[in-house]
Amino acid sequence: MKIILTVGWYFPEQCGGSEVYVAGLARELKKLGWQVLVAAPQDGEGERTYVHDGIEVYRYPARASAEPLLNWLRQQRPAVAHFHSLTGGLGYRHWRAVQQAGFPVYLTFHMPTAFCCRGSMLRWGQRPCDGEVRPWRCTACYIHSRLCAGDSVADSAHSSGVLLGGGACPAQPGANAISRLKTLIGLPAALRQRRAQLQEMFSRSRRVVAVCEWIRKALLDNGCSAEKLVLSRQGVTEGFADTGAEKTDAGIPRLGYLGRLDWGKGDGLLAEAVRSLPSDCRMQVELRGIPGDAPHLQQLEKLVQGDGRLRLLPPLPTAEVGTWLRSLDALVVPSRVMETGPLVIYEAWAAGLPVIGAGHGGIAELVQEGVNGLLFVPGSVSSLAKILRQVCADPSRLASLRKGIGPVRDMREVAEEMDEIYRRVGIDVP
Repeated sequence: MKIILTVGWYFPEQCGGSEVYVAGLARELKKLGWQVLVAAPQDGEGERTYVHDGIEVYRYPARASAEPLLNWLRQQRPAVAHFHSLTGGLGYRHWRAVQQAGFPVYLTFHMPTAFCCRGSMLRWGQRPCDGEVRPWRCTACYIHSRLCAGDSVADSAHSSGVLLGGGACPAQPGANAISRLKTLIGLPAALRQRRAQLQEMFSRSRRVVAVCEWIRKALLDNGCSAEKLVLSRQGVTEGFADTGAEKTDAGIPRLGYLGRLDWGKGDGLLAEAVRSLPSDCRMQVELRGIPGDAPHLQQLEKLVQGDGRLRLLPPLPTAEVGTWLRSLDALVVPSRVMETGPLVIYEAWAAGLPVIGAGHGGIAELVQEGVNGLLFVPGSVSSLAKILRQVCADPSRLASLRKGIGPVRDMREVAEEMDEIYRRVGIDVP
């Protein structure tokens, strides 16, 4: 039987968490006997197909109507069409066309941009939001984000296509002042439409999957029925298994950061925390990731300069990430925004690393304080610095936390859950 996994971005152009998840799920579903294909939008005109990691991939124009994707699906006639993104290039119009054509449709929510036009799920940029789409509250919060200097999380929401219909995003970069004002005035109506679209998608999809508890609660708050909703957490892909090698060299902790170089991911917060430590607090902190916007990268480079404990290194090929992780003593996940995992926590644990993470969102759901990791106050340089001082004073604490890492969930388990859901709900080919 054939299954189509759709996602807003894909390899080789993008290699973020959602792409890694979909690629891993595709591999494991294939092992379970499914014929798996991946569909994703692309910039520019035209369509193309290629093979990535043994899976056929179809790319269609992001700015086109839903027709190219729908026509391709009619040729493939899948038993399941599973949407893993809601973006401008793969949004409500695509879901609606596929569902109305009679294909069994499933939804998985990986990111908060389906609910949050700010892009962070932080109300006023400070505290976790419940995620319920409430037009006037959300509009006020979004306007606040545009008035806050340095709040680049709002900018990141633009590229995500924050309106499900794939229309104009609020206050797009490059728009003149009048256009931006018109968009802001129309935002409450657009958010009312978004909520209605979400509820239609909930009611007409076979199942709705949340990858973490706070996303599950947000889906419930936005009208998804508990009967339709499934909690299925992410899992680690291949290549991260712990070899049992010694981690610490001469009592100097070696810590790492792995992820997109972006304000919301907190790489700069980590650099500030290290710089705030006294010079006799010895450690090595390596930051690896794919650069985001140029101003943030320049600011991060300035933070790293002049402190020998900090190293900003180029991103690694996927095949080499596991080896690098196994050379560390701990991984730091300092996200300022609400995470739905992130996958890097599972990768760290599979490599035998405890996690030092921001205590909110998916991070707080996974990391057990003092068991398999340590949590600090989200967004607080001083709180993270306090933990780093403790680790510096007693590096053996990391070895103790390493012993608390239990069995790590993998993508095989995720695929088995999806396989069970598809078969239990029912499979039919239009």
